[in-house]
Amino acid sequence: SLVGRLDPRLRVLCAGLFALLVCVAQQTGVLVAALVAAGGLLAVSGVVPRRALGRLGALNLFMLLLLLTLPLFVPGEAAVTLGRLTWSGDGIERALLAAMRANAIMLMLVALVGSMEAAHLGFALGGLGVPEKFAHLVLFMVRYIDVIHHE
Repeated sequence: SLVGRLDPRLRVLCAGLFALLVCVAQQTGVLVAALVAAGGLLAVSGVVPRRALGRLGALNLFMLLLLLTLPLFVPGEAAVTLGRLTWSGDGIERALLAAMRANAIMLMLVALVGSMEAAHLGFALGGLGVPEKFAHLVLFMVRYIDVIHHE
């Protein structure tokens, strides 16, 4: 695929920069554009859609929990009231923005890093100047996760 031909160090670096930019973005339009860009790159990355959807499913279960709880603790005008529970509009907005950020970052990570061999990830981290012990730890972790998976 087009993404698979890129240097693994560049892929890891781009994913990290994308995540950083998405985390600091405040406007909804920027987050929508990030979601579209990440989805588009995922489409050309050669990743099996079922794999990406599985990762997004797990993430969005957590985001649903965040959407149900965060608005209870954020002050603001009440948007939904159910008995003694009041969900604030500001809290709902914050939870939705967090979900958009998380989904955009996950899509980009799956597209850039998820389509890479685990050993290449470890070597890419080492090539980017990550401490050698950390890069080896990643490689060992990947190896033992694979062993446990096969067991």
